[in-house]
Amino acid sequence: MQGRWGRALLAGVASNLGFGLALWAQTIAPIAYVTALRETSVVFGTAVAAWVLREPVSARRWLGAAVVATGAILLGLGR
Repeated sequence: MQGRWGRALLAGVASNLGFGLALWAQTIAPIAYVTALRETSVVFGTAVAAWVLREPVSARRWLGAAVVATGAILLGLGR
């Protein structure tokens, strides 16, 4: 863990900023839209796991990410 405090601090700051951004978005947009789009982190998490971290990603996990992405796209088209 020694020498990684900078990364840990950056991750903590990014996490808090992301949470704050989601709370702020809920004050100016319908909560249902914000909550659904917040779940797109599943898509980004799957992509990062596969391409950056080189983790084996199962078809089931890709399918879940695709379902979330499809939901976000449908929300965007429905507005």
